[in-house]
Amino acid sequence: MTSKYFIKLFLFVFLFVFSSENAWAFNYKKIEVIEQKIEAFLPSHLKGEFDLPKKHIASKEAKIPNFIYTDKEKSVKIHFQHKNHVFAPRNITDFIATHAKMIFSIYPSATVSNSTIKHINNKDIGIIEWSDKINNKDHYNLMIVTDLDGKLMLGFLEYTGDDIDNWRIAGWRMINSINVIQ
Repeated sequence: MTSKYFIKLFLFVFLFVFSSENAWAFNYKKIEVIEQKIEAFLPSHLKGEFDLPKKHIASKEAKIPNFIYTDKEKSVKIHFQHKNHVFAPRNITDFIATHAKMIFSIYPSATVSNSTIKHINNKDIGIIEWSDKINNKDHYNLMIVTDLDGKLMLGFLEYTGDDIDNWRIAGWRMINSINVIQ
């Protein structure tokens, strides 16, 4: 009788996991960004494209285009930025606290679900994760911050749609795969 129970449980779990749409359905690819100094795994259906905002054209950062990974519908955007601001690992805690407060001031109805620092592949990475409903659409955001060559490095995942749970899983897989290439 016990073996029948385990077989039924196994079949239920197997059918649930593999019949539902989930982040396991994503194939992943390794990408290198910021002059091949950072590598991470992203869902392979995302395509990279240059997107240089007009407000940056006259700035010093205009030389560094904002490279964005997105899907056909533009419902997800993943991008990394290497700023020209001096930054050290000891600054991550203050940066995360300040930006979490800023999120609440810009989006009062936002829910910050995570604000932490993780040590991944010998690198301290600050993480802020929040969601909100804007214009009756669900929005999910994941921001990372660390130092790269003594300068501020940021990464963003922005998603709008009904598949937040899967993009949350994909975002955390991306974070856990980040590696600085020395």
